[in-house]
Amino acid sequence: MRITILTIAASLTLATGACTTVDMSAMGPATAPAAASLSGPNVIEKATARLFAAFSSKGWSTHSSRKRMQSAASLLLNGLEDKSLSDMPSHYAVLDATVLASDIRTAENHIQQTVSAAEVFLATASVSEDVRDELGDLEQALLASRQAQKVFTEANAEASQLIDLSISVDRLRDVTDEFGRRVRRAQNRNVAAMSGDRVAF
Repeated sequence: MRITILTIAASLTLATGACTTVDMSAMGPATAPAAASLSGPNVIEKATARLFAAFSSKGWSTHSSRKRMQSAASLLLNGLEDKSLSDMPSHYAVLDATVLASDIRTAENHIQQTVSAAEVFLATASVSEDVRDELGDLEQALLASRQAQKVFTEANAEASQLIDLSISVDRLRDVTDEFGRRVRRAQNRNVAAMSGDRVAF
């Protein structure tokens, strides 16, 4: 009887071990943190492309040439009022206050995602990395966001509805300005290298 009990116990132990092995293999490799999926050379391009697509399809902003968008965004970064905000007609047709509130939240979410992508890029990119393309994308996203602000204001959105949106746009302006500083520092390093000077940045 004792031999039988020991045999059964050993069999149960082996069976349990086999089940454990199968469960572990079925789990697969560990999933990387969500933030890691945001890193990469095209993260800003992807985020701004989603923003442009949403804002254009909804009529919150109107696409123009890349050169004009960047020029207008540069004025915004310098704190100057740009008349191109009114030059670009809006096709936004708000149905009711509920739709307007939902659209404002959606726009804010796209802007926040773009800001997050830009911040992750800055944190992971090498100091020597050329970020001129990313700066151009962010400048255009900033202008589109300011256009959306104007559209929502003209659609009689309440001031309280626009507070969070305005905060997000300001964050986008700040991170875009940081990319501009990186580009200028890189240009200064190149000039210093060509002249043989040693300049600390």
